[in-house]
Amino acid sequence: MEASPEMLEQTWYRINFVRFHEGKQGRASEIIKMYEQASTDSGTPSPMSMHMNSGPWHMIVAFPMTHGIAEMGWKQTPEGEAWDAAFERIAGGADEAEALHNEFASLVAQRERHIGHAH
Repeated sequence: MEASPEMLEQTWYRINFVRFHEGKQGRASEIIKMYEQASTDSGTPSPMSMHMNSGPWHMIVAFPMTHGIAEMGWKQTPEGEAWDAAFERIAGGADEAEALHNEFASLVAQRERHIGHAH
């Protein structure tokens, strides 16, 4: 009798490396505080942020993937929907939330996105 495959104990993360345009970190931090509040309000896991003092990146942010690597195939997770709703309330509506997302994107000079895990 063959044993069924065993899943490894791993926690998966979406990891973003971010460099902001010169002089734009202050405004980016203001929007990030709103993002953090949306995590708190929605009860979703907050990402771990590293503010870099060397190298090309200003920040490295690790977002926990609550549903593991399978989350890569989801259009939207329940946690993502809850976070979006909380951010829209904070921003003052869906249009305002989209405008803030677009503004934040305009502050980013360079970004790399990766997937990683811890075990």
